[in-house]
Amino acid sequence: MLSAQDMKDRRTLKRIAVPGISLKYRVGRGISRFKGSSNALNVVNLSKSGIAFELQENIAYNTPVELRMKFPDGKKLELKGRVRWNKNEDSAATLVGVQFNPFGEHNKYNPLHALEYLRSMKDQAIELKPEQPPGSESN
Repeated sequence: MLSAQDMKDRRTLKRIAVPGISLKYRVGRGISRFKGSSNALNVVNLSKSGIAFELQENIAYNTPVELRMKFPDGKKLELKGRVRWNKNEDSAATLVGVQFNPFGEHNKYNPLHALEYLRSMKDQAIELKPEQPPGSESN
């Protein structure tokens, strides 16, 4: 499994913070969509390829998840993805990173309209700057 530093180094897309996103998640796949789903504690950031959020539980690497998001403008999206990393920063919360499945027209893909919406998120977002290694801050 990759360290947090390795994950930072591999990211190529901008991460943004969008205050006010509500997120429900469901582990695995099934017919009873979102019956028995759980709420995330906090959405940390998102991009068009994935999302990071805090949970009260840990979800194992590579676990398939279904996500239901409601954005501050009222837009709702349902997306599928896989857990790509998790980090327990304290005993109260685990930070989980999910990579969205590909977008496309077939039902095995996430819907294309969701990708277009995620691309438009810059209007609601606070851009997050990449973390700098200690001692490399410029004045």
